Amino acid sequence: MSGDVHDSVSGDGTYVHGDRGRPRSREERIEWFLASVYCTCGVRGDTCTGHFYTLASCNPNGCGMPNQMRRTLGKMIDRGLSDRQIFTELLKTHGPHLLRPHLLP
Repeated sequence: MSGDVHDSVSGDGTYVHGDRGRPRSREERIEWFLASVYCTCGVRGDTCTGHFYTLASCNPNGCGMPNQMRRTLGKMIDRGLSDRQIFTELLKTHGPHLLRPHLLP
């Protein structure tokens, strides 16, 4: 179906989220990113809900990653980075767990 949203890895190895680049406000972009990635904190077991759901579902009282990521994303957006550039930079920093549900043993 034409117009479907698809995630992929581009030819140069960068991650391409199918809904990236859509016009949004700064706050909307931050919330969209939080809803599109998983938490990469070091909390083990099933304590961090952001490992299994998205970072948007993390409890900021039990995990510092949501607030840290909001600040990081805000700085990247303020620097003028595109969604694609932000995803690529986040992947380099946080690794592949950013893109899929996972539990740390």
